Amino acid sequence: NALVLRSAKLAYRTCKRGHDHVDVAATHLNTGVVYRQQGKYSEALAKYKEAERIYVKALGHDHESVAKTKRQTSIVRFEQQRKILVGVILVFFFFNVFGAILKSFSAMRFSTSSEL
Repeated sequence: NALVLRSAKLAYRTCKRGHDHVDVAATHLNTGVVYRQQGKYSEALAKYKEAERIYVKALGHDHESVAKTKRQTSIVRFEQQRKILVGVILVFFFFNVFGAILKSFSAMRFSTSSEL
């Protein structure tokens, strides 16, 4: 499992290099990517936030690694919003289709009872 390997790597790098080393930040970032691919957006955002904190502390705000981490964060937020929007569209579609079916059954029921 990718997360088990990332966790082991994170523990090793943290132990060897310290909590605020750029290699530890890279591991947080890569773990966040795995979480994002699994659809675990809140976990991914937490990992990206920690990676960004370390990168800013070690390299400064203008470093490309900080920008890369912010880009990953934006991707996760976009995917979260897209997932919500798809859910809303599906609910809207379901209720419209279900409403149309009920309407047609209702019309059939009334036309059948009036013929008797």
